[in-house]
Amino acid sequence: GGGAGALNFYDLTALDIGTLTLNSTTSVFNVLEAGQKTWKLVGAYEPLSIGQNLIASSSTFKYEAVGNATVTPATYYNLDISPTSGSPTFLLGTTTGQTIRAQNNFTIGGAGNATIDANTYDPILDIDGGLTIGSGDTFSASNISAFNLGGNFTNNGAFTHNNGAITLDTTNTSNITSAGSMSFYNLTSTAAGKTILFQAHNSNIPIFTIANILTITGAMGNNINIRSDALGGRWLVNFATANSAVSYATLRDSGCAGGSLSVPYNITNSGDGNNGSCWNIGNI
Repeated sequence: GGGAGALNFYDLTALDIGTLTLNSTTSVFNVLEAGQKTWKLVGAYEPLSIGQNLIASSSTFKYEAVGNATVTPATYYNLDISPTSGSPTFLLGTTTGQTIRAQNNFTIGGAGNATIDANTYDPILDIDGGLTIGSGDTFSASNISAFNLGGNFTNNGAFTHNNGAITLDTTNTSNITSAGSMSFYNLTSTAAGKTILFQAHNSNIPIFTIANILTITGAMGNNINIRSDALGGRWLVNFATANSAVSYATLRDSGCAGGSLSVPYNITNSGDGNNGSCWNIGNI
């Protein structure tokens, strides 16, 4: 593991697998080749600084500080924020105009209760795999910057949308689940042929609120499928506005919460059964 003082490297290359624990600020002025290692970053404030480039390979970077810390902008493979105790805040980015990418998954967990703040420096966030928000953890999204998600959205904690947007930007199936009712502001997918599975409503939870606009744009002959994750069991949506735009979509087991407004009618949409009236395609 790393020592107590700051560690400074020009280039740093991992030659083996396993875990490397860095207990203090580590600066790599040029290139960090992460290999297959798990890099544990224990220090607070700015535990990692990369001057030029992170070659992520199949590595995992775990931010484990128990005090407030920043997450350096880079293209990670797996990004994991897992404080071992306490209730630290992790700022995504170190200034404005940056991008944080996870080529696989972005996981928030650990024994502590983390707050992930994407709304201070507003980095572009691009997750090729899934986002998991752990129990007791909070993700505070940017109100202005792009947030692209390729895989699943798993919310076991709290998600604060801050009037921001999430785009489901790949044709991979996305499972959207939540331990309780939650709200998106703008939720978009224009990936024709994609399937989006929402967690079925059970024991009064969850209800998925669209606070502003749901934008679904499939293509002729290649609709986007919106379904419950349990065949025959409805998921429930609450449209807080009538501004959503849904076209070339096929719905199944998609119900409507009490008081929900409706999606404007679009002739390109179709139903595979057990849908609520707010989708404006009839109960088909």
